[in-house]
Amino acid sequence: MQHSEIDMRKNLLGKCGFYCGACPTWLDGTCLGCQDGQGEGECFTRDCANGKGIPFCGACPEFPCEPILTKERCTVPDKSWLRWKGQSRNDLRLWIPKPEDGWFYVKMMSDPATMAYNAPWFPPDGCIPNAEAEWEALCKGWIGREPERFYAYLQRKSDGAFVGDVNFHRALDRDWWDVGIVIYAPERGKRCGRQGLQLLVDRAFRVAGVTRLRNEFETTREAAYRIHRDVGFREVGTENGLVKLELTREEYLRPNRN
Repeated sequence: MQHSEIDMRKNLLGKCGFYCGACPTWLDGTCLGCQDGQGEGECFTRDCANGKGIPFCGACPEFPCEPILTKERCTVPDKSWLRWKGQSRNDLRLWIPKPEDGWFYVKMMSDPATMAYNAPWFPPDGCIPNAEAEWEALCKGWIGREPERFYAYLQRKSDGAFVGDVNFHRALDRDWWDVGIVIYAPERGKRCGRQGLQLLVDRAFRVAGVTRLRNEFETTREAAYRIHRDVGFREVGTENGLVKLELTREEYLRPNRN
């Protein structure tokens, strides 16, 4: 079949947004197309769209989501375009808190659902003891200390609500800056993690001139791993049940980064 003879049929519209009828593997008969030729488990994008009862990926209110950028066997258009699309829908901004904004820090640090990840270091529930004093110390030691240290809230633009916090600080006697991000438990599942980490990384590399960012956390924290990989971090090793991830300024600012 010649290109000019391509038949625009609805059943050849792929769940990912591609048109199967223009694909060489369909034209030569190797593949029957996304809707008619694939079974469950062959493409995450197809299975996800079918499971949600939507005609294609772009019809989902969460598009572009973290899984389509990170999962294996997931067909998507150009990933750099997807990242741009995701950023264009970013409803968060960095907010440098004032002393009177400490109520939110205390609220997060005292919430067991938010701080459960911290339980191994602050048993039994991960909550920070005497959070009010910790807030005072944070204001004195972190605010206005960029580029050595940076701390900010994540604020939703649409209603002004605080949804989490982010930070980076230079590691002692190292050539990198460690990063941290906490999303308030009621705000999880709303794409805040990826957006917040993207904002933090952009601030570190474009404003503060940081050269290298790192983070490490338990290998069981799959959501944290996904958002770091989505933003561009690469895995550099695992040790004692912790996965280590890194991203350099050169990598992040490289043109046409995928």
